[in-house]
This record gives sequence, structure tokens and C-alpha cells, in this order.
Amino acid sequence: ARALGTLPAGDREAEVAAALRAAARDHEASVRLDATGSLTTRLGAESAADLADRLDDDSPDVRRAAAAGLTQVGEPGAAVLVASLTAEAVRVREVAATILAEASVIGVPERQTLLCARLASDPAPVVRIAAAHGLASLGAAADEGEPAPVQRTLTLALERDLDAEVRRTAAASLGVLGDTSAIAALVQGLGDSFSVVRAAALSSLTALGWTAEGGVAKAMVALAQGDWKGLARVGVPALPLLAQTLAERGLDSITVERRLRATDALLTIGLAESGDAVAALILTALKDESAKVRRVSAVAAQRLALQVAADRLLTLAETDTFDAVREAAAR
Repeated sequence: ARALGTLPAGDREAEVAAALRAAARDHEASVRLDATGSLTTRLGAESAADLADRLDDDSPDVRRAAAAGLTQVGEPGAAVLVASLTAEAVRVREVAATILAEASVIGVPERQTLLCARLASDPAPVVRIAAAHGLASLGAAADEGEPAPVQRTLTLALERDLDAEVRRTAAASLGVLGDTSAIAALVQGLGDSFSVVRAAALSSLTALGWTAEGGVAKAMVALAQGDWKGLARVGVPALPLLAQTLAERGLDSITVERRLRATDALLTIGLAESGDAVAALILTALKDESAKVRRVSAVAAQRLALQVAADRLLTLAETDTFDAVREAAAR
């Protein structure tokens, strides 16, 4: 298939094209990959329909080669890429969104509009991730684009998308764009429940020249860095973030560990600055779905001598299904 693509043009061109099209459907992915490249160079714009078929190939390498080929064959290829952004198959939409930033035959503003639509509405996280990457690439490379709509779309993805990897990519992309108006959204991203999002937000904030000022901002940075001792040192301004952490649900080890660390931080803050807000959060921890968190919060309630926790401690001592929790609550 590779050799066919390099043959000089002649009167057997139709036979060569037919052989390449057959090779593009070969059972071996490596043959399909070579044939896809040869179709692009040999047939030019006439290969658009053949390349469109390869966008749903089982091999990711073939899919990407087909999409890349479409960017090289002019308007017919551009039309296929644009149509593929709304194809039924997720992998077709993903590869189209991935490669669209390279399709220079389409104007930058149009590419940005198309990718914004995918990021805002595509049901598949992998497509939204590809769109966010593409927007960052276009925003960093082109002067004629429209940064404001792109930034709004990325900001909404960071704030509202349900997939953590989409939020992480949006946070990283905002840093690449370099617009300081994204700082407010990125600061809020420091409080995300997923560490990858917090880390991306902090990295972008650093790239934009932001420094933490005030207790709340310092608490957000500490949370983003997983610095629970630093979070406790911030004191009362850290309580909303600790409340957010305690509200996270799940019994996986990472989530439980975060709630345990949050409870330890509450104890440290409570020992230094007693108050109703700390007591309320300890009460929340005493009702946690994790026995480990309930045990640690029972110890914290006793060390802080929280009278408001007396009834809850009594209930745990009498009825909790875990021995360690009953023992801690009964001390």
C-alpha cells in the first residue's frame, strides 16, 4: 500500500486507486494505515469519501491518519470533518474534534465555534476533552480568533462539567490562553473535589501570575496541594472548604482519606479557635458513611468537649455496627 502511493502517475491510475481502497479495508491495521496515507497523497480531494470511512476504523492510528489526511485535501476534507463532529459514533466525533485545530482550510473563528459547541454539549467526555484541547491550541496560536467566547466556554466547563477530566482539561486550557480574566474561575477550581482539577487550576493560576492573598485563597491553595496541615493553619477561613470536603460521598480510599484529613484539620482548628462552626462540622463527620471517619470524629468531639455532640456520641456508642466506632464514642 505504501509503494502504491509512490508510483508515478500513469494510465493505470484507476487500478491503483482501487487497490488502495481495498487495502484501506484490509484486516491488518498496519496495511490500512499505509493505505490511508497513500490515498491522501495519491488522490487528494478525491480521497475525502475514503478517508471519511476510515474515521470509524477500529485502529486509533488509522482514525487519526484519516482525520489528518482530511485536513490536507481542501474543502471536501473540511466538509467531512465538520460533519463528523456530530456523527453518531463517539470515536468519530472524538478524532474529528482532536484534529480540527489543524484544519487550516477552515477559518480560526469557525473552528473555535465548532469546538465550543462540542465542549458545551457533546454527551461524551472524550469528545469534550478533545474540544478543550483544541480550543487551547487555537487560542494560543491564532490572533484572528475570538478569545472571549472560547474563554467563556472553557470557564463554564471548569465550573459545571460533571466529568473531572473535562474540568481538568478546561482548567489547563485557560492557563494556556493566558487571559487573566479567568483567574476568578480558576480560584474556584482550587476547591474542586478532584485533585487533578485542583492541580491544573493551581498550575494555570501560577502561569497567569496569581498569588494567594487572604485566608480563603491560602486555604484553597493548601487544599489544591493536599497540604492539610497548611489548611488547618489557615484556621476559620478554611472551614467552608472543609465542609465541602466532608460533603463528598464515596467509600473509596481516596475520598475517605480526604474526609479523615478534613476531620483532623477541624480538630486542630477547634483546639485553637473553638466555635459553633467547628462543632457543626464535627457533627456532620459523626454521621459519615465511613466508620473510619465516624471514629476519628468521635475522638475529636471528645477532645473538644463538644456538649452538642453528646446525644450523637451516645447513639454511636450504643448502636454503631463497628466496634472501633462504639469504643471511641463511649470513652
